Amino acid sequence: MNLAYPVAAPDSSVPLMGFTGSFETNLDFIRQAGYTGVELLVRDADDLDISRLESSLFKSGLTVVSFGTSPMLAQDKLDLLSEDEEIRERSFHRTLRMIKLASLFQAPVGIGKLRGNLQEGTGRTVKRRDKIFLKLCEYCEKTGGSIVMEAQKYDNVNNLNTIDESLEWLKQINSKRLKLLVDTFHMDLTEKNQFGSIRRAAGQIGFVHLSDTDRKAPGCGKIDFGSVLKAFSDIHYGGFFSMEIKQSPSSKEAAELSIKNLTSLAELI
Repeated sequence: MNLAYPVAAPDSSVPLMGFTGSFETNLDFIRQAGYTGVELLVRDADDLDISRLESSLFKSGLTVVSFGTSPMLAQDKLDLLSEDEEIRERSFHRTLRMIKLASLFQAPVGIGKLRGNLQEGTGRTVKRRDKIFLKLCEYCEKTGGSIVMEAQKYDNVNNLNTIDESLEWLKQINSKRLKLLVDTFHMDLTEKNQFGSIRRAAGQIGFVHLSDTDRKAPGCGKIDFGSVLKAFSDIHYGGFFSMEIKQSPSSKEAAELSIKNLTSLAELI
């Protein structure tokens, strides 16, 4: 089982569901805790020192397995469907730069709430959303990048909420550069049977967030993670699982508890 933990890149300065603060110190702890990958949470690719990033990752022995866009929302309030043209353009071009950066590490860019809400009577339309994603996928073709779109619960974002809805949308976009990011916290709220949903998404899952109910560490809530891991095993998912959880009581303790619980469960499968 390939496990990763989120860590804020040096350009991000807001609280996130991952390690924040001293970048190199955080990488060292994540590796010592037993993780082999990191989900890098980035605000602006242009603000990053790429040589420092590469050097720090090499020294830690960790692999960047995904680039998360949550700091773009949390810190800069970006939105791909914003009714403000300037914000919309900034969001789009910031995402392009993120894709280019992520392609250097052969990692996908995760897009969740950044896609924006739909709203009748405004420019927040399905047509605009899909046009944006088609352009992003075209850029991925040019750069060798890729995108994983996260299906999220209804009160987080009002479109592409369920796995089945998202799978149908993938067919419409029809790009090999676009797959799903599935999150057990969201699926617990949107799916009648998340284990069946995982199996129906076989071959279309590019990345996974593991989180128990109320964003607790896996194994600390009500989700049956034994069955979750069995479902991923059944579809031969070989990618990484990243912990998107509350950093409670601290990031170090959350990271240690997560890997302890998941390692124990994996041994039973």
